[in-house]
Parts: sequence; C-alpha cells; structure tokens
Amino acid sequence: MSKTFWIGSCVGSVLLTGLTTAVCLTSIAQATDHISPNIVWPESTSAVVKTISVRDVALRDVLRGIAHEYQLNIVVDDGVAGKATLRLSDLPVSEVLTHIASEYRLLVSTSGSIIYVRPLPLPELPPRIPQISISDGLLSADLKDDELDAVIRKLAAGGLDIIMQNGVAGFLTGTLSDVPLNTGLQTLFESNDFVLRQREEILIVDRPASSRADGGTRSSSWVQASDSLVSIEVSDVPIASVLEELARETDTNIITYSVPEGSISASISEISLDAALHLLLKGTDVTFRKSDGVYIVGKKSTQGIASARLIRLGHIRADAVLDLVPEYLTREATMQIVKEHNGIMVTGSSEAIAETEQFIAQLDYPTPQILIEALVVDFQSTDLFDLGITLGRDPEIAGEVRNTYLFGGAPGQSGGFEANGNSDEANAYLSDLSDIFGIGIGSLPDDFYFRLNALSQEGRANIRSRPQVATLNGHSASISIGTKQYFILKTATPYQGTGNVVVQETERFESIEANVKLDITPWVSSSGEVTAEIRPEFSTPIGDLDPQVPPTINSRVLDSTVRLQDGETIILGGLIQDIETSSISKVPILGSIPLLGKLFRNRSRSTVKSELVIFLTPHVFYGDQRDNATWNELRKGLGLSHDKQNGFLEIIK
Repeated sequence: MSKTFWIGSCVGSVLLTGLTTAVCLTSIAQATDHISPNIVWPESTSAVVKTISVRDVALRDVLRGIAHEYQLNIVVDDGVAGKATLRLSDLPVSEVLTHIASEYRLLVSTSGSIIYVRPLPLPELPPRIPQISISDGLLSADLKDDELDAVIRKLAAGGLDIIMQNGVAGFLTGTLSDVPLNTGLQTLFESNDFVLRQREEILIVDRPASSRADGGTRSSSWVQASDSLVSIEVSDVPIASVLEELARETDTNIITYSVPEGSISASISEISLDAALHLLLKGTDVTFRKSDGVYIVGKKSTQGIASARLIRLGHIRADAVLDLVPEYLTREATMQIVKEHNGIMVTGSSEAIAETEQFIAQLDYPTPQILIEALVVDFQSTDLFDLGITLGRDPEIAGEVRNTYLFGGAPGQSGGFEANGNSDEANAYLSDLSDIFGIGIGSLPDDFYFRLNALSQEGRANIRSRPQVATLNGHSASISIGTKQYFILKTATPYQGTGNVVVQETERFESIEANVKLDITPWVSSSGEVTAEIRPEFSTPIGDLDPQVPPTINSRVLDSTVRLQDGETIILGGLIQDIETSSISKVPILGSIPLLGKLFRNRSRSTVKSELVIFLTPHVFYGDQRDNATWNELRKGLGLSHDKQNGFLEIIK
C-alpha cells in the first residue's frame, strides 16, 4: 500500500490523502546505533510511503503525522525537539523511521505494537585535563572553558596552596606563557569574573557575583580586605550580605541586633572598616558601636548603642566651632564643650559622630596671625623770630634772673643775641654812665629786671613712634600709647534759701587723654593678600598745662581700608597742620612812640608746620615651617637679634 506524503514548509502542514495535520521538527547531527537490537517492527510498518516531503517542520509533528496516517502507535519522548527537512519516496514506513532516527539522532525501539522514539544519549567524553603549569615561579596556561574545580586541583597538585570558596563554580578561559606566578593568577581569575584573596600563605578563589534569592537576578558582590583596609565593589546587593562578607573577610566580630533593609551599589577602595560601616549604614535607622574590638550593629533607638567621642581641636577654639555646626548634626547628636582639652564631646550614633568630625576637620586649620608693623613719622619744621626789650619789676623774677649774655651758636639757633639781668647789673651800668657824664642818674629798685632779645631760630624735628601689634585673621587689634592729664573743674550750683539764693561751689579733678592710638582689623585671603581696615588717631596737647583750665587737644585721625601683599609697605599721609603765632609786648606810652618806641617793644613770631606720615607693613604667620624664614627677615629689618643663651631680643647697636 503506497501513500503520498506532503508536508508544507512555512505553515508546517502535511498533505496526506486529503488529510492536513500540523507538524514541528529540530535538526540533529548524525548517530550510530539508532535502532534497538533485535527490534521487531509491527506489521503495519511494512506499508510503502510513496512520497514524503518535509521542509523546516517540527520533528514531533512529522512522527505524529506518520502514526496517524498508518495507524501506528508511536510514543514520542518529551526530549524529541527541533525541526526536520527531508524528502523520501517509495520506502517502507520502517525504513522511513530508521532514516529519521539516523538523521536526527533518535533512538527507536518497540514493545509489541508500540513504537518508542526518544533522543539518542550523548556519548560520555573523557574528562578534560586543564593545560596549566608552574615552573620556576612562572605560570603558563592554555585554558578553554575548563572547569574551575579541575584547574584548582591541577594547581594544588603542582604544590600551590590554593582552595576555592564553598559554593563557587564556573569555567576558566585564557592563555598565558611564562608570566610571574602572582601576576598571572590574579589576571587569570579576575578576567574570568573571580576574586583571588590571600589569607596568610593560602590563596582563596571566590566569586564576586552572587544570585539574589528573591528572583535569581544576578548581582555583583565583591568585598576584599588587606592591611586593615577594605575594598568593596557591589551592585544591587542586600546590605545584610555586605555586612556578612565584611565580617568574614576582615575576620572581625560583628554582632547584629537589627539589619537594614534594602540593597546597595558601591565602589569603595582601601578605606578603614569603620569608614565602610559609616557609608553602608548612612541614611538608615541602623548604626553601630565598637566595644572591645567587637562591632555591635542595631537600631539607633536601641539602648546602649550610642557612642561618645571627644573631638580635640588643634588650631581654633571649641566654643567658636560649636556655633557653626549645622542643625541637622545637632539633632542627631549631643555636643558639649570641654574647655580643659579645647574639644567637643559628641554623643550619638557613629554616623553622626563621623559627620561631625569631618565637618570640624574642614574648619580646624591654622589661623593666620598678622603682625602689623607701623612706622609713624611726624615731620615738623619751625621758624622763630624774637626781637625786643622786656623791662619789669617782680621780686620773684628779679631773684631768679642771672646776669647772662648769649651770642648765637646755641642749640637750635641760627644766630642772635640775648641778655638777661636784674637791678644789680643795671645799677652798675648807670653808675658807670654817671661817672662818664658827671651827672647823677640815680639807681633802680631791687625788684627790677630786664631782658634783651634779638634771636632768629629755625629747626626740623621728626617725632617718630613705631607701634607693633599682632592679631588673628579677621580679628581687631588696638594699641594706645599716651598720657592722661588732669585739670580742676569748678561747678557752681545755686540753691534757693530763705529770702536769698545760695551758690554752692564744688571742685573735682577731670581727666583728658592725649594718645597715639592704632586700631586695625586685617584679613588674609587665599591668595596671601592682606586687606586691612586702619584707623590711626594722634592726640597731642597744645601749650603748657594749666590745672585751672582744660587743656587743648590737637587730634588727627585717618580712617582707611587698604590691600597689600605679605611684607609689602604702604604709605599713608596727607595729615598736614600749619600753626603761625605772632605776639607784641610793649611798655605803655613809651612803646607807642614812633621809631623810639621800638626800644620799648618786644615782638615775637613763630611758624610751625607738621605733616603726619604712616608706613604700614603686614607680616603673615601661618604656624608652620615658613614662619622661621619670615621671622628672621623681620628681626633683621627691625634691627633685632636673638640672644640664644638668655633667650631674649636685644637692639642691635
């Protein structure tokens, strides 16, 4: 009995005596024994198939179509898969089945009238021996998908102490030729997504990737410890798993009362374990505390989990820093100033303490100290002219006046004549005149005195002050040098009495200061420039002090803001003052006589000009090795030397 068998390609249809059936097939390579030995074909398999044409049709459906057409009992194993493409003509059904089994690696067997079709078992291959060797400390390898376990065993057989972490499996591929052992192993394992760690003399192979338990999604997890530092490479890994890995790799005792939920991705290289825990637990409600080498992890609300640490400051005051701490840190931790140690005691979670310490570290830097050297010069020039005769009667003055004659050459004089005398000197002159002219002129009283002046004086004086003041960056400094003068202040207070007004007079001492004062506030910028607000004030009394009259104070003030470099000098000036004084004293009536009256007049004229100039030089000290050179240069400029034996500064003569 012959049949025509047509199976279409794209839609997978089978044309069989007007009957259409859907089919499916998979192509497999050759086989050896595809028919069971001593097979007994059912009688119906002797029927001849005139034509069967199949292209890209499911293999299972082809077998089902044959079974349906020829009324055969064919059981197809679930492992039969793939698609078939073939064309056969004028063959018995048994030979068609034999050809299909041979072409697509199927095994056909029978049991009575039932035909079984299943995949042909693959032949067992001999185990592959990894091509890897160690010779004279050099590694050579030629691996292609070799099992990790076999490679580890081969290395261990060669004398290398190496093991792999429990549960780690995989394959290695790579080619190396005589490379250093450590470098070769590290490169080989890392390039195949493994981690090679060393604990004492033993190498441990681990997998930096693990499977999540919730859905099998692959996530990267790599934790390594070396020299008390840890490196972490994790991607979407539960925080609890990272904590567990940290404890294992660092061989540290970690007790967990609560573990934060969620996963983390991080890339951290060579940081301390404390810093790693801070970063892992940051932003969670879990913190840790270290006690006797044991890390205790738990919720922040857990009693006894809080830590305390004294943060000492090396360059600035603790009370100044406390006002600058951000509010979010003060909410997380309690802070108290410890003046004896210039520090801040912080009590709270480890994360809050660490953040506070980092914040304070940004502020605790050496504060520049600025030494302001000011040279104040008051240039004064004087011009004095004094001409005339002074006559008078005064017992006190007459007793003090000595008979003196002075002709030019005195300090500060450019030339002139001055004569002083009393009645004894004058009567001696009158007696000589009486003898010459033979007439009696008389004598002068005992309290008589005279002065004869004909002076011309010029001079220049430089009144210098050199105040120096030091202050910290941004702080104000002030220096004041001067005198305090007192005068009597009389006060009259009227009171209404019975029938009259009573005036009560009181006296008290009042003071007034005449100072040289310098106020300065400097700032040092990051570029080293010094910006300073300067306010020098100079107050000097005018004339002699009279305790009955308040003294007159001459004040000169300069207010300026300047910017200059370290060691640079700036000149501030322009405070100019002119004082001109003229006075004439004469004998009544006689001093007013034309021409002759000049003999009875004394005329004095003086002119004083002054200009105040300030030279200002800042010197910045940072509290490091640069200060020695700066200080030595400053001492040299100020004319100071250091006595190493006695340890004090002395002026260079």
